[in-house]
Formats: sequence, structure tokens, C-alpha cells
Amino acid sequence: MKRLAVFLLLVAALAAAGIAYSAKPMPGFVNADTVFGGGEFTFAGVARSFSVSATNGSGTLVYGIGQIVAQITCVNISGTTAVVGGTIVSAADASNVGNLMEMYFVDNGSPSGSSVGGDQVSPIEIGAPGGFGGLPKTCPAADASQAAALDSLDAGDIVVHAKGS
Repeated sequence: MKRLAVFLLLVAALAAAGIAYSAKPMPGFVNADTVFGGGEFTFAGVARSFSVSATNGSGTLVYGIGQIVAQITCVNISGTTAVVGGTIVSAADASNVGNLMEMYFVDNGSPSGSSVGGDQVSPIEIGAPGGFGGLPKTCPAADASQAAALDSLDAGDIVVHAKGS
């Protein structure tokens, strides 16, 4: 159990470090809707870690609380805001496996010095199959006001890149 927690924190830290390395998308991402990053944030007094990598509606989300791993099946981007959705494929609470999830991300710039750039993230939202409208194939609008809550990152970085931008 401890090894998995350490592994998840390491994955989030490595993802954040890799993202901080490059402010521009790598070649090949220009023609793709892409969300990637990782880090930590505090919600309701509890520190949470995550890493996300999604391109054109396909990818993986790892969420430290509950040891959740989700297969991303949709991405919706508007400006610097993205929502990803998909199906939980692994979790400490086995009753969550097969449930749908969505999570919002806001890219407010690259980290600079000790600043994490002001990026924001929502806690993971979990619902039973059929409970999230078009999920898992179609994500809701990338409207941050639709997130249950948004919190600023304590560490890490999020990159949101819309196809063609």
C-alpha cells in the first residue's frame, strides 16, 4: 500500500517536472487536443495528487486519493480550460471500478521560480454509468464554472493545448 502511494507521488512529481521543462507543446501535439500535467492540491483540508496525460480523447488519469486510475475516453477544451472524462479501471475501493469520472483543469500559465503559475484543478467527480450525460464518449463543455470546485495547485503544472492553437 505504501509503495503504491510513493509510486503515485513519484509519477505526479515526474510529470510536473517534465511539463515544467517545456512551455510549448512537442511536435505532433499541435494538431491535437492535449491535456497533460501533474501535481498536488488541497481540497477540504486533504492533500491530493494527480497526473493526467490525454491526447484527442484518449489517455490516463492517476488520482492519489483512493488510488484511482482512469482510462480517459473524452477531452473537451475551451481556451485554457479542459475537462476530461472516462472510466475508472482501478481503485482502492473496488466498488468504483467501472464508474465514470470527470475532472476539470485550468492552465493559467507556466511555473516561474517558486510560483506554480496559478493552475487550477477540480477534485475527481465520480458517478455511476449513465450518470454523466454523454460520458464516457462525450465530455461536458469545458466550462470551469461547471466544476463542483476548483483549487489552485500547491505544486506541479497543467498544460492545456487546443488543436490548432
